[in-house]
Amino acid sequence: MDVLKKLEAEITETKTEVRMLKERELETEVSLATLDAEQDKNISKMAKAEADAAGKSADAMAKSEITPS
Repeated sequence: MDVLKKLEAEITETKTEVRMLKERELETEVSLATLDAEQDKNISKMAKAEADAAGKSADAMAKSEITPS
């Protein structure tokens, strides 16, 4: 009977550990999704800034071609 009680205690402990691991997994997934969304937002900002810079550069080049030297 003593062995049975030890096994039951071990099963209970294992179930608790599994539950905690599942909770951590969910927290990790949420954190990863948050970081992914933040990265996407920053990539969009960078792309917009690059597009704006390219537009300004094109405008400057067009103006310099129009202005006689």
